Amino acid sequence: MPDPRDRLELSGRPPTPGDGPSAEPSGTKPGAVPYLRIFFSCANAYARAQRTPAGDAYTARCPTCGQTKRFLIGPGGSSERSFVLTCR
Repeated sequence: MPDPRDRLELSGRPPTPGDGPSAEPSGTKPGAVPYLRIFFSCANAYARAQRTPAGDAYTARCPTCGQTKRFLIGPGGSSERSFVLTCR
């Protein structure tokens, strides 16, 4: 059973029971850069996909092989904020 004390919270607020890997902080700071949470199963590591300066996509780079993954922003897309990817 996971210990809740093992969780690292970077949003500056204590975790609430409904929080999960894809939960968005309710009090995001003005000017905060939106991101997606990516788990690269091939590297067994998490990464953040930052929004591009143009605001039309998110990009993430595999920490092992350096391959770039791109998530386009547009109508009909997903509302998910967390994804699992593999480069192999």
